[in-house]
Amino acid sequence: MGGTLKLWYMSFADASKPEGPQQWLGACIVDANDAIEAIQEAWRQKCNPGGTVISLQIREDRYPPDTYINRLLTYDDLTVMQDEISKMYDIPKYEQGIVTHDEFEEYQRKRRMLYEHQGSKH
Repeated sequence: MGGTLKLWYMSFADASKPEGPQQWLGACIVDANDAIEAIQEAWRQKCNPGGTVISLQIREDRYPPDTYINRLLTYDDLTVMQDEISKMYDIPKYEQGIVTHDEFEEYQRKRRMLYEHQGSKH
């Protein structure tokens, strides 16, 4: 493998479920060299609930506390984690989160494309 491990955030969804929040299966954060290895690590850590995954590398200046790594995260977990990260790194309210606004917009764009693609299969 080689290289320095990085933290990866992965969000899991199932487009076959009724539209809305029930499509979201959860999220996890794992150490890996790249996105493919991150998915494999999520299976090893038993924090991959299946479904479609979208992943992004977490900025080093936004790493969450260790208690959020290698486990399945709920929406409530993510909300608390965001608050903790903001306090840890003294991040302004408008720039909270594990990624920047531009990185989040790119994530949302990929997510929309994925759902559109899955919708065209059904």
